[in-house]
Amino acid sequence: GVGGSAAAGALYAYINKSQTNAWSKGLKTIIVEPTDADCVMENIENKNVQKLVPCLGETESIMSGLNCGVPSTVAYPVLRELSDLCVAIGDDWARAGMRIMAREGIVAGESGAAGIGTLVALHNYSQSVGLMEVSGFDESSVILCVNTEADTDPEGYDCIVKCRGDPANCPECPMRNRCH
Repeated sequence: GVGGSAAAGALYAYINKSQTNAWSKGLKTIIVEPTDADCVMENIENKNVQKLVPCLGETESIMSGLNCGVPSTVAYPVLRELSDLCVAIGDDWARAGMRIMAREGIVAGESGAAGIGTLVALHNYSQSVGLMEVSGFDESSVILCVNTEADTDPEGYDCIVKCRGDPANCPECPMRNRCH
């Protein structure tokens, strides 16, 4: 369900952190969502633990695997309690993450690349708004990003990776210019 994989991962890390020395004491769990489908973040900010509310966005992000309006009632309490930070990113950051991962030989769809896209966004905006300090990352941080999907839309993937954000590289865009 919506947030099930994230909740399972957060719970696994929490249990292992408390039972072994394998995890750093500084372990942080960060939830990444599209800006127009940030249902976990909105519910955490809402602080209404009795009833989950739908996000305010249109849920039209290219990150279809994260494009959810309401979090799972089973996963949400785990995410709320075990997440250190929620970040909402726009589609441009997911595209940037896909391109970075492609350069490294990793095929990642829009949702799968959201973690790398978030790191790029945090890095790019860290100077102006102190996001790196909020996230707790520094030069010595070791970061694990989970890629949850490959190219679930091969034509869209090729378009995003090959056009590199420039419409001139993709004159007959099969994604109706959503790859830029």
